[in-house]
Amino acid sequence: MTWTVSPRSITGRLLAALAVAAFFLIIYWIVVRPSQLQWGATRQEVRRAMPGDDLVTDPTFCATRAITIRATPEEIWPWLVQMGYNRAGFYGYDLIENLGSTNGIRSAQTVLPEYQHPHTGEVLPISAVAHLVFGSMQTNQ
Repeated sequence: MTWTVSPRSITGRLLAALAVAAFFLIIYWIVVRPSQLQWGATRQEVRRAMPGDDLVTDPTFCATRAITIRATPEEIWPWLVQMGYNRAGFYGYDLIENLGSTNGIRSAQTVLPEYQHPHTGEVLPISAVAHLVFGSMQTNQ
């Protein structure tokens, strides 16, 4: 028994696969992506200017995401300044953050004293190949 596949059949299957892929891409772009770009943020937060918006005049990517933390700024600050790659981690989903990582990033469970006093210009690594730099910092007034 021999099987033959006509060029028309292959073309039809390819077009069907492309149509399905296009359908899911459109659903992602219209439904999923907007909610990802504003995850957790209120309408007011999305509309208003945020600290640092003036640092990049022509951004290629813009998102406003938020969470509510029931704590004072003084309680939150020590955890924020120690975040980073090969530092205290990112307090997210360690399993996801470790995909493709040989280091095994783990989020800290305690405040780490060695990262508590950052200075303007200090490098904050966010991956093995990318980093941020601490800008100006103000104490809570």
